[in-house]
Amino acid sequence: MKLLIIGHSVVDHIISGNEEIIKPGGIYYSAIGFNSVKKENDELYLLTSSSVEDAKYFQRLFASFKMDYVNNLERIPHVNLNIDGHYERKEHYQNLVEPLKLDEKIKWNEFDGIFINMITGNDLTAEDFLEIRNNYDGLIYLDVHTLSRGVGKEHHRYFRKIPNYKKYLQSVDIIQVNQHELKTITPYDEKNEIIKNVFEYDVKFIIITKGERGTEIFCKDGSFYSVDAIKVNSINKIGCGDVFGSVFFYSYLSGLNFGESLVKANYAAGIITTYSSENEFLNLKNDII
Repeated sequence: MKLLIIGHSVVDHIISGNEEIIKPGGIYYSAIGFNSVKKENDELYLLTSSSVEDAKYFQRLFASFKMDYVNNLERIPHVNLNIDGHYERKEHYQNLVEPLKLDEKIKWNEFDGIFINMITGNDLTAEDFLEIRNNYDGLIYLDVHTLSRGVGKEHHRYFRKIPNYKKYLQSVDIIQVNQHELKTITPYDEKNEIIKNVFEYDVKFIIITKGERGTEIFCKDGSFYSVDAIKVNSINKIGCGDVFGSVFFYSYLSGLNFGESLVKANYAAGIITTYSSENEFLNLKNDII
């Protein structure tokens, strides 16, 4: 299988109480998910950002990916993530960068799937989405992520309705949101109205992750899937949705049905909530098995 994975790399400063932990973040977690399920002959390409200063955080994992389309920057984004365990995390960016550049050499239809995670919300423009859709016939997966947040004073991120939302909806096949992000992807606020509006475009499936209350998938044909979160001793709340999306998309493209893909992705997302070190994250493949 040949896949293209798109999204900024960032360095996370995870702040909980008086403690600060610095870790690789952004598309790193999606890459972990794909790395945990990929087969030996797969070709996984990353279209992401990189800098000499912060390469040390990513080089071990990214060595397993093809980096032909990497955007080399002087500095990649750093983000402060304030986690209190009860509410949606608070995000404050130390620096934001330009959207990723789409390499003219990319032959879009050579890929079996394209996975886009809007890590910073500025990873691709709405016009970039339209360009990809106009040149690609396969499945496009969108994790809405920080596309749902505007940029406030001193780069503080806040939830708001997504501008140009129609361009995104008409450019993708599968959309992943959490419960907060769901209310940003259309002009509507009520769940049923949002889902109805989404399916008026080319979207085929919408996935809603609900943390400790599991995950739901609504399909354009009217079918519905859900799964409860697995019971674990959770100590980590970062990267769960990213891992879920990548494992789900790969599993579905590999031939599993929606229900089977959902169960496998749910296990992967639950497992990483028990991790604290990089070595544990890189062992996800064995833990899923």
